[in-house]
Order: sequence, then C-alpha cells, then structure tokens
Amino acid sequence: MNHLMYSIYDSASDSYNLPFYFINSNMATRSAIDLLSEDNAISRHPEDFTLFQVGEFDPQTGKGTFFDTKKRFINFHELAATLPDLPREETAVSEQPTKTLKEA
Repeated sequence: MNHLMYSIYDSASDSYNLPFYFINSNMATRSAIDLLSEDNAISRHPEDFTLFQVGEFDPQTGKGTFFDTKKRFINFHELAATLPDLPREETAVSEQPTKTLKEA
C-alpha cells in the first residue's frame, strides 16, 4: 500500500516544509487537528498554512513519486473554524515567584 506524501505550505515564508507521509488521508486530517490543538506557529497563525498532498511513496520499492500538480488538502484556518472548542495545550508555568537579581 502506497503512503501519501504531504507538505505544509507557509504563505508567510512562501515555502513548503519537508514532506512527510501517512498511510491514508484520515491520518493526515487527524494530524492536522492535532497541530491545531498544540501551541505552535500553525495554531497561532492558521491563516498562513495549507496542507498539500504532493505525491506518493511505495514502501515496498522505496520509491517516491511527486504529483505533477500539488493537491490542496487542508487549509488550516478553514479547519480551525470547524473546531471552535478545540483544546489547546497549556504551557506549564511555575507557580513560584520570579526572583530579581538582587534577591538571588
């Protein structure tokens, strides 16, 4: 079974990230939802990012094939709009007060 090859386009940098692979589109969608639930550039600026299907990889032969035309798969801001109650990971914050240089 061929794996699908994806790349995330960042319109702010006008560049594509390195390709990555999933065995089907459902896994790619789940991963996109996970990215939106974490604290990262995609969740903070979803309007800048689009997930494209760019090719296929055959794990039996080790050969990959890029499509002639990339297929837009997920626009992150459109996906985020469908998930209004998306949980966000909170960054742990120390409850101890910060000491100044004089106190240290």
